[in-house]
Amino acid sequence: MAAISKNDSISADGATTDGGTQDIAARLNAIEKGSDMVSVNECSIESVLDAERRRGEALVAKDLVALRELLAEDLSHSHTRGVTDTLESFLHFVEHDIRYLDMQRDDLTVRLFGSVAIMTGNQTNRIEIRSASEPMTSRSCALQIWIWRNGRWQMNAFQSTTLPTTAEDRYSSYRR
Repeated sequence: MAAISKNDSISADGATTDGGTQDIAARLNAIEKGSDMVSVNECSIESVLDAERRRGEALVAKDLVALRELLAEDLSHSHTRGVTDTLESFLHFVEHDIRYLDMQRDDLTVRLFGSVAIMTGNQTNRIEIRSASEPMTSRSCALQIWIWRNGRWQMNAFQSTTLPTTAEDRYSSYRR
């Protein structure tokens, strides 16, 4: 098993930036299920993944108390539609304008730099918007900045970009 330093990144398939591998699939599955058999230490990749899992659960449950713990006071949350929310405007959006039916993350990569973590990966959200009549699915890639503050990880920044639906859509915005 390869050692992972704080400046290495690790993805869900176990690859690290130093070219080594570590069997983390069982740990990731246990974290996703909230298993007690996983030791989640301060400032670890596993603890960042755990914070993201809890953020997803809080969004689906509309648990604003949990979200306040997981989101930084100086949050900058930029949606795929180009709107950027502060902590208060994001919580208002969650409480009044959107209902998360399901939230899935995949291809997550976390890079640790001391008390700062950069997370990238795809997400699929099944949502209901107050102004829409039907549930919809949103597929995007996200960049997140997590900061270790007050004894816990807090998401400080979030930026998502809609993923193309087909291979030919991938470069369509660059065509004339």
